[in-house]
Amino acid sequence: MQDIFHKHVIEPIGTSEIFHTKFFTSPFANILYDLFKEHKEWTSKRFAYSTHDVHLSESFPDIFSIIKDRFESLILRTMADIWYLDNSTKVKDIFIVKYSKDTQIKLNTHIDDSYISGSIKLNNNYKGGVLKFPRQSVTNQEAEVGDLLLWPSQITHPHNSSPLEEGEKYSITIWTDAKNNS
Repeated sequence: MQDIFHKHVIEPIGTSEIFHTKFFTSPFANILYDLFKEHKEWTSKRFAYSTHDVHLSESFPDIFSIIKDRFESLILRTMADIWYLDNSTKVKDIFIVKYSKDTQIKLNTHIDDSYISGSIKLNNNYKGGVLKFPRQSVTNQEAEVGDLLLWPSQITHPHNSSPLEEGEKYSITIWTDAKNNS
């Protein structure tokens, strides 16, 4: 699997508590983009904030397992000392989100039902549709195809997606279980 993943160098974006790493190689991200672009069975209104999505565990279980294993074994373990994570933090859900003129063009400001969230950009041949963190003044606009943004999501990192102006945007969202403080 050396040809689908980058070597992960996780770096903070300023003092935002948002981190960045190259995750998928660009060729593999392009393969996923092409695969998901052809997929016809999308859902919507699964969450309080409506997204047009496909859950990988249901539709692409092998891809779900590859991402889950890599995220848990490398990304979460690397972040364990920074965010005081223990081994109980696990991936709960991984889904593809599609933005287009005929599905959804934006996502209102919200916080995720996730302790740690991640977003992987799968394409950049669109205009608008920028992932924004208003409190932290951070966006994914400069992220390259295959890059992962990672953030603690339950309280301090509300985010949104600006309106899509042109093209179609595809990204992968990763959620962990919500934190149990007991």
